[in-house]
Amino acid sequence: MRLSLRGVGSVLAVGLLACLPQTASAQFAFSSVGAVAGNQNFGGTLGQFFTISSAPLTVSALGAFDGLVAGFGAGTTITVGISDATYTTIFTQTTFTQAAPGVPGAGSFTFKGTGPTVLPVGNYLLFAYGYNATDMNFNSGGNPSSFTLNTFSGTVSYGTSAFSGTANSLPTINEPIVGRYGAASFVATSPVVPEPGTLALLGLGMMAGVVARRRRA
Repeated sequence: MRLSLRGVGSVLAVGLLACLPQTASAQFAFSSVGAVAGNQNFGGTLGQFFTISSAPLTVSALGAFDGLVAGFGAGTTITVGISDATYTTIFTQTTFTQAAPGVPGAGSFTFKGTGPTVLPVGNYLLFAYGYNATDMNFNSGGNPSSFTLNTFSGTVSYGTSAFSGTANSLPTINEPIVGRYGAASFVATSPVVPEPGTLALLGLGMMAGVVARRRRA
């Protein structure tokens, strides 16, 4: 197949345009279709371990479970954050109260912006504590999770969820069901990586450009 100079330019332009940086849309880590009612009075730490395996994740907001209720009761303080897997370093954290309840987001969660926090490849813990009889978390009780766990196009995978009887500490009791607890979520973006076909198209355009230059020489 012969490529004219015009065709070469078109291929090269399309390849370059397709490979320009794209804006990734923010996505919810945990979400549900409609609201799920809280069913557990547990004030200790609830957690979900996750791994970022291939590209950094930029977290822009944290979410607390509020079930079928918009906001939180007087005296309730829900703390939500993301730490390393050993709860040694907290990368981002915020609190939810009656006076500052956050903004309704995906299903049963309300969210607060926290400023961009870049999480590199590694292991992390999404945690929350402070739920009570008025503002209950959700426990699937051994049933499949009621929440969708977003993998951010395969960038993130989730380990077992866990809980501890002490608030503000590392959850140490592992549970067999991923996403068992409705407690916390976050909003994040991941880099948009060009598809292999797009990269091949760019390569074809560059090769064709080299051929064209040789013919003109």
